[in-house]
Amino acid sequence: MIINKFDIVLERLNEDARLWRNLDFVRAQMMYTSIITEEEHDDWFAKINNDQNFYFIAKENDNPIAIVNLKNVENNCAEAGIFLISEGNKKSMVVAKVAMALVDFGFLDLNLDYLYSRVKYANKSAIALNSKFGALAVPEKSNPEFIFFVFERDRYFSTTDMMRLRFTRLRDNKDHLDLP
Repeated sequence: MIINKFDIVLERLNEDARLWRNLDFVRAQMMYTSIITEEEHDDWFAKINNDQNFYFIAKENDNPIAIVNLKNVENNCAEAGIFLISEGNKKSMVVAKVAMALVDFGFLDLNLDYLYSRVKYANKSAIALNSKFGALAVPEKSNPEFIFFVFERDRYFSTTDMMRLRFTRLRDNKDHLDLP
């Protein structure tokens, strides 16, 4: 499966993701922060390579940017996740385009009603991006380490209308969003 939107290509994940997942700056933002062994990765990949989980490598101009996913798809809902492969992209417009391509896939192609994400409190850029996309923090589902966000389809599309218009017109990934 390949999705092409906003000059971003999402390609179904292959088994090479472990090397990126074990980068220090990536592990620091994850729930499970330990180094993942090859055996752990193989077991994990066997569990997620199915129609309830959609893991992609996000690319721009054939350059890998992030691993993104919609996992545990059921009851018109899924958990969304992104981890960047390069710290340099953290505040760039390309991250927002990657996130929008993923969320659009969930709402438009999978016809989901809700998405949710969990973001570390220390990850200010991800918190800002979730908010710019209209996601609402749910304090009763959050914990001391992670904020729980919910994306509702109609709110997401009404919140991102202007950004979507901009992305469809932009072909220059040098612009930046105002993220902390």
